[in-house]
Amino acid sequence: MGITKKVSLTLSQENWEWLDEKAQGNRSKFLREIVWNALGNENEWSNQAYLGYAIAGAKKLGYDDEKIHELVRAIYGEFDTKSVPEAEDIYRESDY
Repeated sequence: MGITKKVSLTLSQENWEWLDEKAQGNRSKFLREIVWNALGNENEWSNQAYLGYAIAGAKKLGYDDEKIHELVRAIYGEFDTKSVPEAEDIYRESDY
């Protein structure tokens, strides 16, 4: 299956209780699944994928190539200044 490495994990009592409940007696399997899911989500999403969505949406709205280029550059610049949670907050707090 893979390489076994020992780790030490510090959590609050409440977090350990939650983990043990979810793990149903097999912490190793549960934590492995969490890591696999996190890796899967990371591999499915990328800045390029997001830009592809933005380009497709802009084309659907009839933006010309110059406006699409400006939009892509503006979004690309935000990748370096905003974290994913910050971007999510901006969206949630918007009227869109």
